[in-house]
Amino acid sequence: MSDNTRIPIRAFATKMRREPTEPETLIYNALLAAFKPYKATVRCQEPIGPYIADFYISPAHIVLEVDGSSHKKQVKYDQSRDTFMKKRGIRVIRVKNDLVHRKSKQIAQYVLKQCENLQETGESPKIVYCPPGKAKNHNWKKRSLNEFL
Repeated sequence: MSDNTRIPIRAFATKMRREPTEPETLIYNALLAAFKPYKATVRCQEPIGPYIADFYISPAHIVLEVDGSSHKKQVKYDQSRDTFMKKRGIRVIRVKNDLVHRKSKQIAQYVLKQCENLQETGESPKIVYCPPGKAKNHNWKKRSLNEFL
C-alpha cells in the first residue's frame, strides 16, 4: 500500500484520537495503569493496513476493540477486519461499551493476562505512533473474557 493511500487513514485516526468516546477514555486509562510496570506500548486509534484499531498493544500484538451500538450494523466489516488482523498474527479482543463502563479495570487486567513474555521495567508505557511490522504468531491463552470477569 502506498503512502498516498495511508494519508487519509492517518488523518482520520488522529481526529479520532482527539475525540475519544467515554468508554474509550475509560479503557485507555485502565490499560495505561495495567501496563505501567511493563515494557509495552499502548496505542490508541492505531492504523493497521486499511483499518484503525481502537487500541493496539505492542509487543503482544493484541488489538482491543470497544464496540458501541454502531457495530451491530457493520458485522461484515468487523469480520473482514478481524480476519485481516488474524492473518497478520494480531489477536482481536472485542468488548461492549456497557461492559467497559462497568468493568474497565478488569478488562485491562484480562488484556494484560493475555500478553506473554512482557518484561517489567517500572517505566510508564510509551504512547507513540509506529507503523506495525510483520507480526509473529503467538500461542494465546485460551481463557475467555467472561471467565475472567
